[in-house]
Amino acid sequence: MTEPLFEVEDLTMTLRAGHGKTILRSVSVGASAGEAIGLIGESGAGKSTTARALLGMTPPEAAVHGTVRVLGTDVLSLRRSRLQRFRAENVALIAQDPRASVNPMHGIEVFLTEAMRANRNLSKAEARRRAAEALEQVGLDPEKVLRSYPHEVSGGMLQRVVIAAAVAVEPRLLIADEPSTALDVTSQATVISLLRRVARRTGAGLVLVTHNIEVAASVCDRLVVMRAGSVVETGTTDQVLHRPLAEYTRALIEATRAVSGATDRDDFPGNATESAHA
Repeated sequence: MTEPLFEVEDLTMTLRAGHGKTILRSVSVGASAGEAIGLIGESGAGKSTTARALLGMTPPEAAVHGTVRVLGTDVLSLRRSRLQRFRAENVALIAQDPRASVNPMHGIEVFLTEAMRANRNLSKAEARRRAAEALEQVGLDPEKVLRSYPHEVSGGMLQRVVIAAAVAVEPRLLIADEPSTALDVTSQATVISLLRRVARRTGAGLVLVTHNIEVAASVCDRLVVMRAGSVVETGTTDQVLHRPLAEYTRALIEATRAVSGATDRDDFPGNATESAHA
């Protein structure tokens, strides 16, 4: 049986302040090693909150119930120092805005190598070598990019740099939180395709957070549809796209078809395996 990559069981979060708003309601989701999962739904659905719980990141003002296990470790029970070490060794987060992830005062070489030197105890030369390899994996010229500062590269290129930084530390799990929203349409398609190729090449599992079901369908093996803090449907990409059970899922599909101009559900991307190798 395939090793579980992560298991979220009956996760509930309720804000303590005000009227005690519940932001997650009994969320349960899991993935196997190397699997790509898409968390999809409108803003406020709980997608990012669920994904960040895999990093042990929960709102400080929330009461949290349930279990979050990553590689068999209950991350919600770890003390801060142990949690930081666990993240550094196993999980990488790719955030929505790449410019928020980098320090504009430091060159890209520093951004790419400092985490490896701090968390993997690598020499400067070895960290630079790994950084160069990671840049090559995402289709960038290592020598040119390593000499650059963040303001000297485009948004699409910088997002590739952020992906390279995640790949360089060799995580078991990649979490991409709306990684292409700030980019133009062409760059969006490139970044999403790149994420899946890199995940497959490295054997890492992938959690993609997005409001766009079409984007998720192009790279994910399974889809988890969320609404108002709850999971309303989960299944293989083909199953959810072509045989949706929930009315909300059907509405998402129809909305995406209307925006994209598709005339039939078969106009959506093919299964994740075919798309990933295109």
